[in-house]
Amino acid sequence: MPGLVKIGMTKDDPEVRAQQLSTTGVPSHFRVHGSVYTFDPAYLESIVHEAFAAQRVASGREFFSVSPDEALDKIEEMHKEMIEGVVEEFLETHCLVDLLLAIDVDVIFQKANDLDIPPYDVAGVFEEMHAAEMAPALERLKAKKSERKNKRKAIQ
Repeated sequence: MPGLVKIGMTKDDPEVRAQQLSTTGVPSHFRVHGSVYTFDPAYLESIVHEAFAAQRVASGREFFSVSPDEALDKIEEMHKEMIEGVVEEFLETHCLVDLLLAIDVDVIFQKANDLDIPPYDVAGVFEEMHAAEMAPALERLKAKKSERKNKRKAIQ
């Protein structure tokens, strides 16, 4: 669909999802212009959709009248801001370097197990932290996800 970009999330490989969407009901095949792995895909998707609200083709649809480069730039910018916001909240003396995270793998798995959240969510948020610094931020992350889940249930 020339001139339109679909901005969405998937738990599958983006290329696989593009193939699934490329059915006989659409005029052309979907192509993946780019993708971002994030610890909170639903939140990132929602803030990007909000940012492009004026370019949204139809309410409730994930198609926007923007260029693929403009969409990917905005997604990457908002992803970086999202991560920096979480990191800055509790890492006053640390810095985020190119969104690369470094932490003891055992700590990641232990905290993920303690809080019943996926290890990649833990790894996706923290850089060079001690376990004691991690707990409050992980609790906030878990509460935020639970709150969004409850809101979705209430809407259904």
